[in-house]
Amino acid sequence: MQHIPDIVSELISNGGFPTKHLSYSSLKEYLRNPRSFLKKYVRYEFDDQTKAVLMVGRAVHKGLEIYFEAYKTGEIMEVEKVHLAGIDQFRRELLITRIK
Repeated sequence: MQHIPDIVSELISNGGFPTKHLSYSSLKEYLRNPRSFLKKYVRYEFDDQTKAVLMVGRAVHKGLEIYFEAYKTGEIMEVEKVHLAGIDQFRRELLITRIK
């Protein structure tokens, strides 16, 4: 019988897999370092450097998300609109960080 790593046992005891979304980078993080995955994606514990990188990453993802959603419908969105969507997301991230 195979041993279940402690980190997996903790995830299971918390009711399954308590993440809202699994991205490529989160899965890569899990395979590379399960403890780091637990800290970032399950417990939402970040150091100051990670917070900054995460905020920029979310802003870029938001801009790309808006662009590709429009692209699926046949619309070619202007670069300026995509840029503004990313900046708006970054501002929201900053506000959330200040509130905490």
